[in-house]
Amino acid sequence: MYGSPTPTRWCLVVALLTVIAVPLLAGTGLASATTDAEQRVDAGQEQQASVLANEGNESSENETAVDPTASFDAPSSIEAGTSATFDASSSDPGDDEIAGYVWRVDEGDGEHMEITSSPTYEYTFEEPGSTEVHLEVITDDDRRDETTETVRVAVPTVEGTVVHAGDEVGDHDVVQLLDGDEEVATTETGDDGSFTLSPDDPGTYDLVYVDERVLEGDELVRNDLVDFYAIESVTIEDAETPVDVGTVTLPESNRLHWYVRDSESETGIENATVTYTHSNGGATVSHTTTTGPDGNAGLIGIGDEIEVETHGPEGYHDVESPERVDLDRNERKTVYLDGAITGSFDVDPEPVPIGENASVTLEAETGTAESITWFVDGAQVATDNQSIEVSATDPDPIDVSASLEGENDGTTTVTRSIPVDTLDRELRLEVPDRTNTHEPFAATAIHEVEQRNVSVESYNWQLHDESGERLEITRSSSPTTEFAVESLGDYTVSVVVRDEFDVTKSTNATIEADAIPSWAESGASHVEIGDVEMPLSLEGGSTTSIDVTATNTGDVPDLVDVTAENETSTVDRTTLELGSNETGSVTLEYTPPNRPGNYTLTVSTAHDRVQESYTVTASSNETDDGQAANATDGDPQELDLLPTPSVGADISAVSVSRDRLGSVVLGTATTTVLGGFGLLGYVVYTRPKESGVDWLASKREPPKADESQ
Repeated sequence: MYGSPTPTRWCLVVALLTVIAVPLLAGTGLASATTDAEQRVDAGQEQQASVLANEGNESSENETAVDPTASFDAPSSIEAGTSATFDASSSDPGDDEIAGYVWRVDEGDGEHMEITSSPTYEYTFEEPGSTEVHLEVITDDDRRDETTETVRVAVPTVEGTVVHAGDEVGDHDVVQLLDGDEEVATTETGDDGSFTLSPDDPGTYDLVYVDERVLEGDELVRNDLVDFYAIESVTIEDAETPVDVGTVTLPESNRLHWYVRDSESETGIENATVTYTHSNGGATVSHTTTTGPDGNAGLIGIGDEIEVETHGPEGYHDVESPERVDLDRNERKTVYLDGAITGSFDVDPEPVPIGENASVTLEAETGTAESITWFVDGAQVATDNQSIEVSATDPDPIDVSASLEGENDGTTTVTRSIPVDTLDRELRLEVPDRTNTHEPFAATAIHEVEQRNVSVESYNWQLHDESGERLEITRSSSPTTEFAVESLGDYTVSVVVRDEFDVTKSTNATIEADAIPSWAESGASHVEIGDVEMPLSLEGGSTTSIDVTATNTGDVPDLVDVTAENETSTVDRTTLELGSNETGSVTLEYTPPNRPGNYTLTVSTAHDRVQESYTVTASSNETDDGQAANATDGDPQELDLLPTPSVGADISAVSVSRDRLGSVVLGTATTTVLGGFGLLGYVVYTRPKESGVDWLASKREPPKADESQ
């Protein structure tokens, strides 16, 4: 135990001395430096340990994480123009959630990309062939995986090979699919004559061959090959099953020259239309051309029976039916066309003023017409003259046609639509600038036609408020009507005038209702006269009835007086009881004066008055004291006296004779002197043969013995 010290013991001694010495050296720089170094070493070791610990943790996590796996369902093939749906629901997200799906489609026009949050994606394929569809799935922790599927895009297809006789392949061969006259697919044949046609949709089509120069309208170069040919009718069931027509060998060609000439002059007809049509195997192909100045339709190569249809230019008749041509050699054919009758119309005047007539003359331009049948507005006119008269009875154009017939020139119809001049029309509407509510106002339409007296058939009136709401509509033959409004504001009166020629014209005017009558504000009665019915011609001295209709437009019932007055006095009066908004009628009586002439009768209430004009004719039995109405000049003539009332006297019209005038005058004078209450004057009316002055002078002569009675 106490022997020589071992290394272990020395280490313990040194450590003990160090522990004792450190506090003693605490104030020195050496101790401070030593301590800092030790702290830095300890901190570095701690940091390194922390990093190692983290790396250890990450390494542990990476060893257990599972990445996503992308996968999706896709159709193996699809028709062009249809859409396909891709479903990536089968993709495995691994230990995370899939945040997005990135889709890319590599089609012929470039790459199409779309990012979706759902696992489905829809795309429409347009280009036929094989197309790759790519999918990449991305998780929330940005872990990714992708996959690719190939889709075959199919289209309806017709395949085959076309060669000419002797297996020759043309330099300008074109194959088409036709749907009637419509071209649905076209392609040129390959060096070996092969072709592929792809219409947009399955269906039944005409498969035809055409020389490219025929399609382009070029002048054909003789090469002894068929220029067009109907191969067969083909049916494409679906895009998945191509139709293969195999090898089609066209027949040997026969060249056809087609000429069109005038039947009389035998000269060539330019611009005639020639249509060649070939049919075979349910398919049909046509080619149309026009003739040149010499009537030549050109050279064309045909290999089978065809139909040729010829249409002449203006001035010629068409061939009635197509001509069938079956050539076994090169041939030249000529068609002769008959000239047609042509003509035109001369119209005077044109346009035709409405309400007037116009002369229509047929002027022949080519050919000679042996008969003419006229039609005006579809109706046949019973004449075969070269000119007819037409009438403009309404504003519509006049349709005129003439059917011309010739012995060798066939039949031609000339037509013309002749315009009608409706003339300048002016329509004015006169209404007051303002009115009171509840009181009628008049609107008058003034219709004028330039230099013409045109009658109006109807006036269609409408009243609208300032909001545009229609308040009233009425139709009449009178140019004047009345309206009444119940509220303050602006109103529009409009009128449509239709005249005897069925021409219409319209206009409008505005009026302001700016005041409410006191009776309307206070709710009082207001009786308006609506209609007065009485004869327009009355016999002097005979009593007649006057029927009056009135309406209480106020809010309060009332008993009102209805009065009839002539120029000098009241002739009758009666009462009428009316409730609010009630209409009633009364009958008044009136005896007109004996004196013939024109008079005015006024019918009134406290709120309204209406004047009616009438005529008085002579009485059919004007007699006095048994004398005949048609007395001679020497006979006493009846006089009408208009009395002037005096105090205390009620004097009416008196009829006296010339023989009694002296007594009347004497009685009047006596009454004036003795009574002293009034003056009785007489206005004496006599027949024009003898004036009242002359008659009075004659009465001053002494009476003869036989006139003393």
